[in-house]
Amino acid sequence: LHRVDRRQRQMCIRDRDEITINSEDTLHLYDSSFAGLELLDDTLSQFRVFITGENHTYTESNARLWLKMIKYLHANAGVRNIMFEYGYTYGYLVNEYLQTGDTTLFSSIDQFAYKEYSAVIKELREFNEELPDSAKLYFTAIDIDRGIYPVAKMLAHILPADSVPVPDSIYLHVASLKSLMEYNDFKLDEKDDETSSYLRGRGFTFKTGATLDLVQNNFLKYKELYKEYLGDGYAAFENIIVNKYNDRKLWEEYETDGAIQELSLIHISEPTRQEAI
Repeated sequence: LHRVDRRQRQMCIRDRDEITINSEDTLHLYDSSFAGLELLDDTLSQFRVFITGENHTYTESNARLWLKMIKYLHANAGVRNIMFEYGYTYGYLVNEYLQTGDTTLFSSIDQFAYKEYSAVIKELREFNEELPDSAKLYFTAIDIDRGIYPVAKMLAHILPADSVPVPDSIYLHVASLKSLMEYNDFKLDEKDDETSSYLRGRGFTFKTGATLDLVQNNFLKYKELYKEYLGDGYAAFENIIVNKYNDRKLWEEYETDGAIQELSLIHISEPTRQEAI
C-alpha cells in the first residue's frame, strides 16, 4: 500500500469526505459484506499472490478498499501475509501493533500516517485480535525508509528493558537513542515550519539523522558489546542500523542530487500503483 509520511502530506490530494453509499454501488466500503467481490470467487484458487492497485487522488477510498480486500482474501483465499509499499521499519511498527495492541506504537503510527490509513490499521488490529493464532495476519513493508522517524522508533523499540545493564562503551549512545525517541514522539505533533520548503521538517530530520549516524558508528566499533546487550534483538538491530539505514542514506543522497527527480515526477503522475497483498 503506497503512502507518504506526515511531512509530505501537502503534496497529495485527499478525498476527506466519506464516500456516499447507495444501492447501486458495486462495492460497499463501509459495511462488512463482500458484495461485488464475489466476481473474484471462482478465480482465487488459481493464485497464491494477489496484487491490488490504488488511485492517488482518493486516500479515503484507497484505505477502505485495502481493508475490504484484506478481509475478503483472508476469508476466501486464506491470505495471512500482507506486503505494503512503505518503509521497512514502518512496516515493523505496524506489524508489532497488530500482534500486541501496544497503544504507544499506534500513537506513532497515527501521527506519522494519514488518518484514513491509521484508522484502517486500528480496525485491522481489532480484526486480528479476534482471530485464532493459526489465522492471524502478519504485515511487512517492502520499500526504502524515506522517513527517518520510523528507523529510530524501531531501533528504540528493540532495546531491552531499562533493567538490563548497558556496557559503558555503548551506554551514551543507547541512552541517546532512548531520549531521542521520547523527544520525537513529543515533537512529531508540532506543526512544520511553513516559511520555507527547505526548512519544512528539516530540524526534525537533522537531529534524528545526526544521532543515528553516531549510533551507527558506535555499533560498528562495538558490535560484540551490542550483541551481548541486545541478545535476541541483535540481528534485527544490526539489519536496521547498518543495512536499512545505509539504504536510506543512499536514497537521500540521490534525492538531494536530483538524480531521481525525473522518476519521482513520473511516479506522482501515474493514475494507479501496483501493490502487493
